[in-house]
Amino acid sequence: MATGQTIQVTLLFVVFFIVVTLYRSLTVVLPRYFYVPFNGWKKHVQAAVEKASKLDKPCVLPRSKFATRFGTIRRRLVLASKEPILYSTVPLNTHKDTASGDIKYSQVLRIPQVDRIPETRASEFLLDVNPKVPTDESRKKIFGFFHPYSDASGGGERVLWEAVRDTLAKSEKNIAAVYTFTLSDNTSVSSILASVKSNFGLDFTEYEKNLIFLQLPNTKRWVIDGSKWKHFTLIAQSLASVYVSILAVSALPPDVWVDTMGFPFTYTWISFCLKVPVVSYVHYPLISSDMLGKLNTASLIGSLKYVYWTAILWIYAVAGSYCDIVLCNSTWTKNHISKVWSFNTSAPVICYPPIGSKVNSGGTREKVIVCIAQFRPEKRHSLILEEFSKYLKKTDSLTPYKLVLVGSVRDDNDKQAVEDLKKLAAKYQISHLVELRLNVKHSELQQLLASAEVGLNAMWNEHFGITVVEYLFNGLVPVVHASAGPKLDICVPWNGEELPINEATDSNATGIFFTSEDDPDYAKINNGVTLSDALVLAETMDPTTRDAMLQRERELALAKFGETAFRSKWNDVIDASLAIEQVKRSSRGDVEKVY
Repeated sequence: MATGQTIQVTLLFVVFFIVVTLYRSLTVVLPRYFYVPFNGWKKHVQAAVEKASKLDKPCVLPRSKFATRFGTIRRRLVLASKEPILYSTVPLNTHKDTASGDIKYSQVLRIPQVDRIPETRASEFLLDVNPKVPTDESRKKIFGFFHPYSDASGGGERVLWEAVRDTLAKSEKNIAAVYTFTLSDNTSVSSILASVKSNFGLDFTEYEKNLIFLQLPNTKRWVIDGSKWKHFTLIAQSLASVYVSILAVSALPPDVWVDTMGFPFTYTWISFCLKVPVVSYVHYPLISSDMLGKLNTASLIGSLKYVYWTAILWIYAVAGSYCDIVLCNSTWTKNHISKVWSFNTSAPVICYPPIGSKVNSGGTREKVIVCIAQFRPEKRHSLILEEFSKYLKKTDSLTPYKLVLVGSVRDDNDKQAVEDLKKLAAKYQISHLVELRLNVKHSELQQLLASAEVGLNAMWNEHFGITVVEYLFNGLVPVVHASAGPKLDICVPWNGEELPINEATDSNATGIFFTSEDDPDYAKINNGVTLSDALVLAETMDPTTRDAMLQRERELALAKFGETAFRSKWNDVIDASLAIEQVKRSSRGDVEKVY
């Protein structure tokens, strides 16, 4: 008996020892590994600087001396640098910058001339690499933006680059690090910034010196691509995002972690292990209780899926609890996140995606309805064609609207969807009034928005609807479905200020709403107006009423979705995250907190 008790006590002690060791490893060893350089590292940096000065050669730090601690050392160099952008691991240009003589490629850790010439600057630089206490007001902070697909040009990327620019504009002590894959190994910092300026009209010339690009290995890009995981997609993609985030932090440990793409499974280890603030901009919930309700649990497969999704939902809720600041792009998203992330004590805040700083004041308009949407079933292009054919039978106009469907074709499924729509248009005998424009350039899209009369969005429960905001900015009459983002956030009643939804009237309307018998909740939301009816209403609206609506749209667009509105919200986020950062940094060990 005594022997049995001894074994039990021993096992409990072993388990306790393992738990304590694991806890200490996660909360002490990892922060020290990522943030604290090894002893004597500075003398190797100083030796490399002196050697480069004597030989008049690029200053490259020997890989053999720093091994896997490049990220830790890079952090110290970046915080001390006059131009952190020069420490990017994405090449600055697509060729060597022969003017400076420094190597511009990511395979090495180097110190550029601006930080080591003249000799007085080298001395200043070597002094600045020393750590600083949390309360030091001169201390710089690195905001790490985790957005692996930053090379895309969608609404999510617009949020990313606006947030990056506003972070840099807020203070010269703020450094923005973007962790990203690139379209090719020939991509450079200059080409990325040129693309951002072309796609979003954002110029980083004034702030780019404090902007760093950290190259995630393009060979690993596939691991977070959901299409590559045929089974258990959600959990595989989520675990892969953790792996990619470890690669990111290894390249440059941040002071604030900002996720603008939607990889919540990274929050737990970032917050718990590194003790840095986590800021999340949520475009769409990864999973929600609504998804569980749609499963057929009567079958074995349905029951297994229910268990699988429930487990992911619970893990998702736990991950969300480690997020310090939660931003949502719409009321619909906020309501769902509040329900799913019930463990989180920080209330989600709505921060609408920024669209621009100017509105299209008008001009000559053509009788064109434009619908900008990817060719996916939930965008309901089939419903649009069916209702457009009904509109043509209802209208009394001798020159009816022309319908233009704009979208990108990414794969064979999209190509097939386009072909099916062409056949459907032929079936309804409306092909002569329907045009499909595929993969249009940004300039062509802007021309179309500037000349069309009506902007259409037919999706049910669109979580936000950034294209609808584009319609407002460009002076189109929005014809949208009466649900989620378009109804709750975008085409809201306006009379110099936003009014409650239940106070909507014709005199404060900023759009035309419709419902469809195909809506899952049609009995609840039916407003008695079909899409074809809405198109007739748009067509027969008298000029005075139309002009008044367009004026309200312009005021609403700038007030809620302009760059100024976003900047105001984001500045609050910066202030709050830095306050949290100082508290969390102070909670680290005596050595870790000063790094």
